[in-house]
Amino acid sequence: MSIARNSDGLETGRSPGRSALQQHQVSELIVADAATGEQRLVLRTDRLVESPNWTPDGLWLVVNGQGRLYRVRADGSGDLEDIPVTGVRGVNNDHVLSPDGRRIYFSADGHLYRVAIEGGEAERVSNVHPEEQQYSYWLHGVSPDERELAYVSVEPEGDQPRARRNLATIPADGGPDNQMTEGVNGYDGPEYSPDGRWLYYNSEEAAVRAGHAQIFRMRRDGTGREQLTSDDRVNWFPHLAPDGRSFVYISYAPGTITHPADLEVELRLVPAEGGSPRVVVELFGGQGTLNTNSWAPDSSRFAFVAYPSVPEQAAEGEELLADLLGDEEAELEQFGYDDAWELGVWLRERLVADGLVGAVAVYVGEQRAFVGSVVGSSADLDGWLDRKARTVRIWGHSSFWVKHRFASEPGAFQRYLEDPRMIAAAGGGFPIRIRGAIVGVVACSGWTEEGEHALGVEGVRWLGERQRSRS
Repeated sequence: MSIARNSDGLETGRSPGRSALQQHQVSELIVADAATGEQRLVLRTDRLVESPNWTPDGLWLVVNGQGRLYRVRADGSGDLEDIPVTGVRGVNNDHVLSPDGRRIYFSADGHLYRVAIEGGEAERVSNVHPEEQQYSYWLHGVSPDERELAYVSVEPEGDQPRARRNLATIPADGGPDNQMTEGVNGYDGPEYSPDGRWLYYNSEEAAVRAGHAQIFRMRRDGTGREQLTSDDRVNWFPHLAPDGRSFVYISYAPGTITHPADLEVELRLVPAEGGSPRVVVELFGGQGTLNTNSWAPDSSRFAFVAYPSVPEQAAEGEELLADLLGDEEAELEQFGYDDAWELGVWLRERLVADGLVGAVAVYVGEQRAFVGSVVGSSADLDGWLDRKARTVRIWGHSSFWVKHRFASEPGAFQRYLEDPRMIAAAGGGFPIRIRGAIVGVVACSGWTEEGEHALGVEGVRWLGERQRSRS
C-alpha cells in the first residue's frame, strides 16, 4: 500500500539538488493508471531513487540513485538491480531510453553520455566547451529516429551559475550544438512528440512573475510556438504518451520557484494539443518524481516516485541507532595485514556463496590491505569502498550509523567537510576495533545497504571468534 501523500515530520521545499532522503523518509516507485488514477506500489526503499523510464518491452523501470543507474521489474516482483556504468561517475536524474530500448542516454558531470541498457563503458556524445563558458548539458529527449537529442544548455548569468537555461539539440552520435532559444526564460524539459514533429517543454517565456513556468510546444525548427497550459500553478516536465494523444506533467502550487523537492504536488494529464488539465495523482514529491518520460508502452499507465514520510519509523529511529552502535561492540584481539587478508578472503567467499554481485575491501589503518570483487560487479565500486572507509574513519562509527544519524539534518556533511563527495553516508563501511580504538575498516558495496552492513558485522565477528579459538 502506498503512503505517497504523507509528509509528517519532513522539511518541505528542499533544493532540487538534494542528494539524500530525510530521516524517516522513503522513495516509493509507483505506477498510476492514467484513466482512473489507481496506483500500484512497485518499490519502497530507504535510498533516494529518481526519474523512472519504462522499457519498450514493458518489463522494467530504469531509475537513478546515488550517482548510479538501476532497474527494477515493473510488476514489483524484484528489488533494485545495478546497471554498471564505467568511464563516468555521478549519473543524475536526466536519463532517457532509446526508442528501441537498447541504450540509455544520460547526463553526468555536465555532459551527455550513452551506455548499453545492460551497462558497460559510457560513451560521451556532447562537446567540450571552453572552461570559462561554464557550459553544461541537461538531457531530456531522444528523437523517435534516435538521430538527435534534446537538452537544456546551462550557462551563468551574472552571479547566478545556472541562470541561462535554454533549449538545444545535438546529433545523437555527436556533432555541433544547435541552440534553439536564447535569453533568461527558464527553459527546461524538452521532449520530442512520438511523431517527431514537436518539442514539448516548460518555460517562463510568458510569465509575469518569476518562476511561473508553463507548458509549451514548438516545431523542430523552432517555429510555431504554442502555450498548452495557462493557469496560476507552476508547471514542469511534459511527457508525451507513446500514442501521442496526451501528456502528463508535474504541477506545483502557485508561487513555487523552480522545481524543488519535498512539496505537495499534482501529476496532471492534458490532451497533446492542450486543453483542460485533469489531476491524476496528488503526492508528496517534486524533484525526481517525474523528470523524464515514464510512460508504459501501451500508454495506459505511467510511473513516478513519491517521497513520503513513514510515521511508524519515527519512534524506531533512536532504537535503530542504538542497534547499529551495538553492532560495533565486536572487537578483535589483534589486527595486522595477515588478519586483513584472512578476513577479506572470507568476505569474498561469502559473496560467491550467497550469489551477491559486489566488492569488498579490508583496510589496516588507512591502507587498503585486501580488495576483492566478483564477476558482474562495476568498476566504480572501487571508489565507493574508499568513500565508505573514509566515512568510518571521520565519524568513528559505521557508515550506516552515519547515514541514519544525519538523515534529518540536510546539509550536515557540507558543514563538516570541504568536499562531501569524498564520503559515502550509506551502509557498507564498518569499523574494526581493538579495545575501543579503530585500527581498520571493512567496506562492502554493490548490493543492499542493509546487506552490506550485515556482512561487515558478520565478518568482524567471525574473525574475532576465530582469533579467540586459537588462543
